[in-house]
Amino acid sequence: MSAPGRRGTPGGGGARGGASMLGAIGLDERQESAYRALVSLGAAE
Repeated sequence: MSAPGRRGTPGGGGARGGASMLGAIGLDERQESAYRALVSLGAAE
């Protein structure tokens, strides 16, 4: 289920933390940044 050509590999991402799989599940940039903000607050995990 990986998505070749996206910015990261699923499960990886280092500093991106919980946002590392967003490209693989098809979120766009705007959704991804919003999700990352929620994760940083601990609201989306």
